[in-house]
Amino acid sequence: MRITEINLFQVSIPFRFPFKHAGAERTHADNIIVEVKTEKGAVGYGEAIPRDYLTGETLDSVWKDITELWQEQIMGIEFNFSRPIHEQLLPLYREASRLRKTASYGAIDIAIHSAAAYTRALTISELIGCDYAQPLLTAPLGGSSLESIKKRSMLLRFLRFKDFKLKTGMGNDIAKVKQARKIIGKKNSLRVDSNQGWTLEEAVELIPQLSELGVNIFEEPVADVNELAILNKTMDVEFMADESVCTYEDGQRLIKLGAAGIWNLRLGKNGGFTGMIEMVKLAEANNIKLSLGVLVGETSVLSEASLAIAGLTDFLYTEYGFSKILLKKDPFINATPGYFGRAKVSLDRCGLGLVFLRKSFKAYKKRETSLSNGVYSPPKYRKKSFLTEMSFFRK
Repeated sequence: MRITEINLFQVSIPFRFPFKHAGAERTHADNIIVEVKTEKGAVGYGEAIPRDYLTGETLDSVWKDITELWQEQIMGIEFNFSRPIHEQLLPLYREASRLRKTASYGAIDIAIHSAAAYTRALTISELIGCDYAQPLLTAPLGGSSLESIKKRSMLLRFLRFKDFKLKTGMGNDIAKVKQARKIIGKKNSLRVDSNQGWTLEEAVELIPQLSELGVNIFEEPVADVNELAILNKTMDVEFMADESVCTYEDGQRLIKLGAAGIWNLRLGKNGGFTGMIEMVKLAEANNIKLSLGVLVGETSVLSEASLAIAGLTDFLYTEYGFSKILLKKDPFINATPGYFGRAKVSLDRCGLGLVFLRKSFKAYKKRETSLSNGVYSPPKYRKKSFLTEMSFFRK
């Protein structure tokens, strides 16, 4: 299998409602959709959602890296199905991790795996060789106000969610946790994500109080990994790394520091399927527990890709992008329903199983380009004449 064409689409899709956390407030999904085609005409999709506070990447840098760095290397590979695709892509992932370009590389990686699975008439899980899973999903409560937390808690508990995640680090955190716990009950799990929004002093003060309210995990409470290591070694609670674990080198550093016992991995920041596989191996070798996360504003591409590898390891938690709810328009259809506490992934699909509605996102498209090595040629269809279309002449 050879990749002969790469098409890029930069989109800006409005949210139905703003999403805010301690690090940023977002009203649009500013993403880059990657479409690859093989010499046989198979198509695969990937997606990049660059965050400068994660890997330092931006929309412009991702666009440049795909068109100038990854294109030539990808189109030079003759993929052999006698070996796993991720093993053949491993040298490129290692380069991407070293350069902190895992968002741009990850989009290409996902698209290639998607095209390969489509070519072989396999699901992504089957292509990679991981277990099939229908995990319980995390309910995102946000954290912008007490009223919004109340409404989301009531709705998501009604929809049978059992695991809840609350954004903290924006003030009034104790009241917000009390509000959520009051509605979701004592039996359901509740963890908080401060997105590096607390100082070390605030973390030392707030963590014991929130722990008494039943918060079981604290995700990325502070911005400095050395301070995170101090908290992890001195406080009797569990800490999860997220923003601080994007590359393989980040993971090695966290292990050396003993900074967190749990990592929140996300396809969009960790380098696609190949990066995810390598990070899982590293974590398992060092007794690090894992969570499968998402990036706010994902289309169905990243959401489906994440669900496809939910059985890759024993993830403590599995998050979901809820693109049909958050985005005003998702340019893909046929995504897995995930609004009732559990993802019901279908096995009757090839690749990601998505259909790209090009016309539906014209209003949200910012730019596009097509990169080709000149080998791929789309199938040609014979144009029928007016006479042959008439039933009399077909008889």
